[in-house]
Amino acid sequence: MDPKLIKLFERSARAAEAHATLPVALMEEIADAIPRRESILITHLVSRDRHAAVLNLLSGVLDRKRVWVVTASNLLTSFRASLMKSTLGEENTSNMTKERTERPLRRIVIWSLDVLRDQLAAMGDLALPDFVIMDDAEYLGHQDAGVKFEEILLCLPPFLPVVLLMSDVSNGPELARWLEIARQTPCRLLDLGARRPPVVEAFISSGWDLVPLLDHKSLTLRVKHFLKETPPFPKVHSASFVRPLASILREEGLIPALILMPSAADCDTAAAACEPVFKEIGDVLTQPRVAASMDQHPALKDHPLLFPSLMSRAAPLHRGHDPLWSEWVERFSQLGYLDFVFATADTAETMTIGCHAAVFCTSWRSTGGNELVPLSLWEMRRIVGRLARTAGDRAPFVAVAHAPGIDVVHLKNLLLAPPRHVSSALRRGFPIMLSLFSQPGAPTSLLERSLAAVQVGDEGECARVEELAAAVHDVLPEARCVRNIETVLSLINIRHRLTIRRNEAGVLRGGNSRWGKNARMEEEREPITLVLGLLPCEQCDHLKACHKRGGKRLRTLLDEYTEMHEKAMRCMAGLMIDFERHAQCLLAFRLVSPDQHLTEMGLLAHRTGLNIPQTFVEVLQHGHLLSSEIDCSLAVMGGFVEWSELDSLPRIGPLADEIDELSPHYVAMEPVLNSTTENMLRFGMLAPMPSIEQSAILLALRRGKSAWVLAQQLGITVGALTRLDQKARYFMDRVRA
Repeated sequence: MDPKLIKLFERSARAAEAHATLPVALMEEIADAIPRRESILITHLVSRDRHAAVLNLLSGVLDRKRVWVVTASNLLTSFRASLMKSTLGEENTSNMTKERTERPLRRIVIWSLDVLRDQLAAMGDLALPDFVIMDDAEYLGHQDAGVKFEEILLCLPPFLPVVLLMSDVSNGPELARWLEIARQTPCRLLDLGARRPPVVEAFISSGWDLVPLLDHKSLTLRVKHFLKETPPFPKVHSASFVRPLASILREEGLIPALILMPSAADCDTAAAACEPVFKEIGDVLTQPRVAASMDQHPALKDHPLLFPSLMSRAAPLHRGHDPLWSEWVERFSQLGYLDFVFATADTAETMTIGCHAAVFCTSWRSTGGNELVPLSLWEMRRIVGRLARTAGDRAPFVAVAHAPGIDVVHLKNLLLAPPRHVSSALRRGFPIMLSLFSQPGAPTSLLERSLAAVQVGDEGECARVEELAAAVHDVLPEARCVRNIETVLSLINIRHRLTIRRNEAGVLRGGNSRWGKNARMEEEREPITLVLGLLPCEQCDHLKACHKRGGKRLRTLLDEYTEMHEKAMRCMAGLMIDFERHAQCLLAFRLVSPDQHLTEMGLLAHRTGLNIPQTFVEVLQHGHLLSSEIDCSLAVMGGFVEWSELDSLPRIGPLADEIDELSPHYVAMEPVLNSTTENMLRFGMLAPMPSIEQSAILLALRRGKSAWVLAQQLGITVGALTRLDQKARYFMDRVRA
């Protein structure tokens, strides 16, 4: 090991020791805040201290009180929920996640964000707590979790005291001021002080030189030399890379280690390439805690990855695995039976168990399909924040391997990034609109208490947004769509995209191939043509002005608004424009009454948690989801579940029988689906259609087909199938609630 790296270990170990104490001293301040019903914001609480801090709260000042613990849905994994339940006591704890929904009646209820959001309209039916802990609250600025955090904080009864646990943020005082406005109670800010995690950063060259990565805020000269003059490791999933890496980490005592790989396939291959530590599987299975785990979960014995992972002390972890395996990878890591976990970035972000080292063999993460995007600050902070000191009191270790395609500069920038500024992630959407309408008082008053309203942009820009919206409304008299500037822009975009897709499908029709992409796009042409015919624009007097840029006045207004669109959505004027559009749509579909309250169907729409619930509600009201054949009825209902992984379904041949059985149900729904599509397009919204393939998968599962067999036949992962089944079961439970 490079001598400079050794010195870094020594210096960082002292820093780690200085910052290792948990914030026990804060408990007294929290105890004082509870009877006053104050909100509390705790900032710069590092990830590895979170679990202990929550347990300290629940067993200390909040002992004997009813408490809700709320966190981001993707971070509340099965393992994390079960760990909290086992630590706090089965008799004290209820889990409320999409994977496991229990009756929320025990002293401690652990909520995922999406499940609690779906309950906001039914707060009167729940046993309310004495206190709410919102963990991982830095995700308030996350594009997916942030809107749900903000929505819940706005809609929870103001008499419930709330504590938010955040990691590094730069605008704690601003967030505390906003919490006072949102919760209508005083808020106490407890800042633990910004500090970089005391970790040692290293670079692994393709010649197996282990050298410091950083020199202050730059890459070291040796790292720059290696990147410029030497080739990368050829294959980071091969035995020629994995085995030497494992040897180095073991020799230096840097295990367990998390190794981030470019893809799920790389994770599987790399774990399989690890050299076995045990010669006989019996040497592993006779260990008491492993044997106890086998007895508790018999299905685990048949898992194809179990024995190889235990024998090599290395396991893969990615979204392609079934949830049971993902849970048990963390459990075996906790028990000390795994030295290495090969994970993709999105899965590594969700891990609860801390490691001593993280090795980055990639700077990219998958978006769920084939697209890769750069690793984000969210993943980096979460991964590094969970690293812990070794048993020998050495500082945590972060290494960047010279892997093909890796962007070392990007990883360096993420490691050195200052505390993040948390901005409002509040955005358009029916779920938040339904939540706002479910609360007492005017929905606009809640919107005015949002973080977006506090972080208001330039007043002049906001005023100009309002002027542009009013001008577009006046320029389009007697338009067939709702004359909202967001509606007009959305319709222009929808028509443009669908026209391109229809033309592409038309070109491919001349080909001879009846399979693969050509056949798929040929099948798309008919429904695309149908939707284009349902657009309100086709019979509108303003078709030329909107879509063919024939009106100079309108073109100028729309171009100016488009240029400032991102800023517009961050100011109250822009939010109110989109609020009005969504509110008008909800009123048109009778989900909201004229006096601005949810109707019975509106309450149902809110319970489902669907991003666009109108299609499902309309079909349900027309009785098309009721059938004497219960399996078919539930399968058709499950076709409305929003499941993005369906886009990657390569084969549907094995579902032919189920599709034939379900086809009459889908044919019967077509008139309602077309009518709903036409009505939604008036507001510039393209309603999602139910998926017969999705329904067919659920029907096959309900009739006993193995998820493992079905996944192999369809060419998708068992993890994706299991998530669909879990989402469908949760959705059906919410519909029946």
